[in-house]
Order: sequence, then C-alpha cells, then structure tokens
Amino acid sequence: MNYSSRNVKAAPAISLAEEEDFSLGPLRLLPSARQICLGDRSETVEPRVMQVLVVLARAEGQVVSREQLIDRCWGGRIVGDDAVNNAIVKVRALSGLSEEPSFEIETIPRVGYRLRRFRPERANPAADPGALPAAPLRRWSWRRTALAAAIVITSCAVAGLYSYLHREPEWIVADSQQPFIGTPSMEDDPALAPDGTMIAYSAGPGINNRHIYLRLLNGGDPIRLTQDAYDAGAPAWSPDSRMIAYVIFQAGHPCRIMEIPVPAGQPHQIGQCRISERSNLAFDPSGHVLFFSDAPVRGTADRILKLDLDNGHVSAVTHPGGNAVADGSPSVSPDGGALLYDRDLGEQGSQIRLMSLSGGADRLVAAFDSGDANATFSTDGSSIFLSRSHDADNSLWAYPVQGGEPWRIISSGEHLGRLSAGPNGLLAIELAYPGGQLVAVTPHSDQPPRPINSGGLRTWCVDYAPDGTFLATGWHSATFGIWISGANGPLRELLRPEGLACAIRWSPDGTRFAFVEWRGHGIEVPVMTRGGEPIARLRYPGFGSGLLDWTADGKSILTSQQEKLGWRIWRTDLATPDKSAPITPYGWLSPRVHGTMLFAEKDGVPGIWRIDGVPRRVTDGPVPEASDVYTVAGDRLIYSDTTDPDHPTFSAQNINGGPKERLAPLPNGQVDFVFGIEPKSGAIVYTQGLDDIDIGLLRLVRR
Repeated sequence: MNYSSRNVKAAPAISLAEEEDFSLGPLRLLPSARQICLGDRSETVEPRVMQVLVVLARAEGQVVSREQLIDRCWGGRIVGDDAVNNAIVKVRALSGLSEEPSFEIETIPRVGYRLRRFRPERANPAADPGALPAAPLRRWSWRRTALAAAIVITSCAVAGLYSYLHREPEWIVADSQQPFIGTPSMEDDPALAPDGTMIAYSAGPGINNRHIYLRLLNGGDPIRLTQDAYDAGAPAWSPDSRMIAYVIFQAGHPCRIMEIPVPAGQPHQIGQCRISERSNLAFDPSGHVLFFSDAPVRGTADRILKLDLDNGHVSAVTHPGGNAVADGSPSVSPDGGALLYDRDLGEQGSQIRLMSLSGGADRLVAAFDSGDANATFSTDGSSIFLSRSHDADNSLWAYPVQGGEPWRIISSGEHLGRLSAGPNGLLAIELAYPGGQLVAVTPHSDQPPRPINSGGLRTWCVDYAPDGTFLATGWHSATFGIWISGANGPLRELLRPEGLACAIRWSPDGTRFAFVEWRGHGIEVPVMTRGGEPIARLRYPGFGSGLLDWTADGKSILTSQQEKLGWRIWRTDLATPDKSAPITPYGWLSPRVHGTMLFAEKDGVPGIWRIDGVPRRVTDGPVPEASDVYTVAGDRLIYSDTTDPDHPTFSAQNINGGPKERLAPLPNGQVDFVFGIEPKSGAIVYTQGLDDIDIGLLRLVRR
C-alpha cells in the first residue's frame, strides 16, 4: 500500500510489529519481519534501518528532520550524529537491491532528509498505434487479495529463512588482553606473523623516532629488529614469516621500503616512494608482490601501487577520483584475489573499499561522514574486521566479505586504530587514549610542567573565569563531557555535549560560557549559564573552527569558520542568535578580544595580528600549525613560540608590540590544545598530550 501523508512530527514512535507492509517500486517491505523482498529474494534489515526507512517512506516526499528521525526511531534518546548518518547510509544502500534504483534519499542541508520514489515512465497507449488495448478491469474480492498477500508473505518468509540459515556465524571475543603491549613509549603498527608465533610492531618515544620490534606471543622480552637512523614503521610480514618489510621516514624525503630477515639480519632496500614521506605495506600470498601507498606526482592523491619484487616494476592498482584525498592501508585477501583499502575523502568523510585484483571491480564496504576507520581481512577470508572511532563510539565490527549485515564485536573506551589478523582468531589492535594529562607550568621557573590531579579525567580544552572557576572538556572512561571546579574544589561533571567540544571560553563577567561543538552536519556554538543551562545555540556554515571569543560587553560572540573560499571571522549577537554576519574578509581566523582591540591570525602566515584597523602583525608566532595556541592575558599576548625548534617555549609580547619575553618551556613543541591562565598565580594550565599508543590482543571465535 502507499502511505497517506501525515504530520511526521506529531506521529508516535515507530513500532515495527504494528507497521503494514508496503512497496517501493519493485521492492516489497515487510516491517514486522524486518525484510525487504525482491522477487524470490529477501534481505533481513536491522531494526533501526527499517524504522528510518518506514518514517521516510511514510512522509510521502516531505522533508523529515534529524530530530524527527531521532524521536521516531530512537525514542527521543540522545544519540550522536554518527548513528543517524550510519542508518541513512544503510537505507540508501537498500535502493540498490533492485536492478534500477527504486528510490533515493536526498539530503536537505541543515534540515534533514527526503525520500524520492522512482516511478518508471509508461508509454502512452493512445500515442502508440501498435499498443495492445487495455485489459478490462477485474473486480477483486477480499479473499483474492488475502490470497495474493499470503503468497507474497510466504515466499518472503521462505527466502528469509533460507537467508537466516545460511548467515555467517558471528565473531565473539574468547580472550582479551588490553593492553598486550603497553609501556610509556608509543607502540603502534601491529603485525601478527602468519605462523601465529610472533608480533612485529613499531615503538619509540614519538611518531618520528621509532624502531621495529618483535615479541613472541607466548611471552618474553621484545627484540629490537632495526637500527635505522630514521623512523622505521609499518611492518609487514612475508607469507613464510621469514622476512619483514617496513618503511623508513625521513622528513622532506620520499619514504624508502626496506626488508630485513627475522629474527635478525641486515636490512636492504627493495623499493622507494616517488612522493609520499610515509606509506603502509601488504604482501600478497605469493610473497613476490608488495602493495604500498604513494602519490604519482606532487599535488595528487595517494593511491595503492603494486611493486613486483622480482623485477622492480611498479603499477597503479587504485585510481582515486577528484574528490579523494588519498587511498591507503592496503590489506590482501588470503587467496590473493581481493584488495581491501581505505579512501580518505577529506571533509566528506572516508570509505572502506574492496577491489577484485583479477577483474578490477571495486565496491563500497562501509562509508563514514567523520571519524577514523581501519580494516583488515580475517585469515579465513570470510570477514572484514573494521575498527571505528568517532566521538565516544569506539567499536570493532565484522563485515561479511560476501555482503550482508555487519555486527558489532566490542565497544571500547579507547580509540581503536590499525588492525592485524592472525591464525586461530587472533586480532591485534592499536589502543589510543583521547585527551591527556592536565598540567601547569609557572612562568620564569624553568621547571617542567607539574601534573594536576584531575580525578582520572583526560582533558582537552580548558579556560579560567575571572574568579578562578575552571572549565575543561575531556573524557572520563568512555564518557565525553564538560567539567567544572571552583578555585580550590575538585572537578565535577557539568554536562555532556552532543558532539565533541573544544575552544571553550568564559564570558568577560564569568556568568556564562560558550564552546565549539563539532556535529555531523557542521559547527555549532552552544552558549550556557555557569550552571550548565542552555541560553542559545549558534549555527555556522563552515567545515572547521578555530578559537572563539566574546566581545568586551559580553553581548556577542566571535568565531572563525572555514568555508569553501577560506577562513573568515563571524559575529553573532546573542539577542538574535539565528543571525550571524562575517566581519572580516577571507583569510582571518581565531579571534581574541581585548577591550576595543581585535586580534586574529592570518591563514597560513605565522604571527598574531591586530585587525580592528589596518592589519598589523604584533608577534612572530605561533606558526600556522599551532593556530589555537595563543590568548590575551592582561596587556600581553601569550603564545606558542617555535622559532627555535629545538627549544619551543611559551612566549609573551605586549599587545602594542615590543620585545618578546620567554615564559616557560613548551614540551615537544605541542601544538594541538587550548590553554588557560590561572588568574591568581599566572600559571599556564593546559593539556599535555599523551603520545601513548598501546597494542591490544584479542582471540575471536565464531558462534
């Protein structure tokens, strides 16, 4: 049946058991059975996906907002944008069940979604002299209708039972060691040996100074395999477990591909990147071919290349389109017939794709609007293991190689990264920890940062009110929130934002605060009372955000947004929160206010500029990579100073210019944080990043 138009907003939550069957073109939908039928075939659909499809179909071409979808399909619970995005992606995929698409889901930017039915065009019999005469109408009885419906339902039920009986067994965790390898150093790039006896990995104090290590899975101390003068990473085992290929990184030079015998021996070079400084590797089952990622010429997207180890010939395997940033992270199926890789689409998200190495057919496995995703084959070739990390959703999934519904294996409080599968269900996985340690550094003391007890909170962005009240965004276990404390009191959770939040900033009088919140559809700036009650929510059209600040009277908020034509600064009056206006030309970002003075940074140019008149550069830092690391404190600009890269510091300069003053060391030249100045002591308080990545080990079995 076709649904009649309704007021979707006023409709109750969807109960699939009570929904009537209906059709979309050649597709027959049975909501109560969660099945979609096409002829004698059927697909079983996730409950949430079927609910979303029913709501969109019932709207009969009307736009359904994201809020309405959440009300109807999630019961109004607070869910992240990723949950809605994933459901929409899966609904779109259902249209491809038929040879000709039966519908499409149209995204209405900043509003919601609309389902458009495709109806095949029919010839006009009167215009075609050879057309057959129309058949006479037949009167259908309720018995005939019931019989026809029973036939359809029975065929779908039989097909659904067949599909259920032939469904791949699900993977579950039989044993877990998290972490399996965990030290104060950074361990990443896990690679399980094909014979299941060892694991290779990269380890070192940072991403630019690592070596390749080996460790037996049954215990013992790690063995350092490489002695290279430069960073060594991305180990890949040969199929016979006798050799390891890896990549050497040297800043400013294309990466070199090396090979070294196991458990010891001299490395030798087997290949070299043309452009890219880093790459990832994968052997094919023969051991004669190595896949890696590289760009053919400067300024083009990385793609997956094939290196023939017998003759040194290199050829392109993937061909990213104009909207792709890079193809990377190759993984070859155990039979050598397929290549799994990820495609970075920049602001449009990322994809996991599967390519046939014989015929070249390339299909989408999974697509994500944002966040990180990594994938590898199971050693039996039946499944694709996929790690997904976005906001607080860190999870491991299994996707059947032949298609079908994926299932979640685990959820985690840690960020899940690269994967490596081994025999007997072994799976190694990177474990990263979002946020970092809250620290304080005292100006002119030359003492290292001292840790601040945050009660287990891994902080991100921070700020102080004039009376010393402290705000921080961060993670406690797997929960992301905004935390507050008085001048001497402990931190307590104030609220949980809907998306990731940073660039937090108190109003001049300390009665309100605002922060930047990243949502799947763009950037928003919530404005809250000191007690965490919402005042306003500002929405912006850009893709990214720098710092935000309040005007001196506390009546307006300034923020910078990255649009297609570049960065510029916007002003929003809280009296009219739905109306924002740009106040600078393109090219300016990260505003800071001091009375009537307006400071900002120039896109791609080091320094802080005063721009409330003719733009004038005041300081020589921070560099563009550290554009968030500056603030105004009293009559001084305080910023990250890396003019001496071997001794990065916090420096200060008068707002009117003048000599630079060195305040305190800035460990590791850290660039990705927002800091605060404690009003009474003048201490600089910030989040010290934890370059601590460990490796976990799971043993999976089928049930």
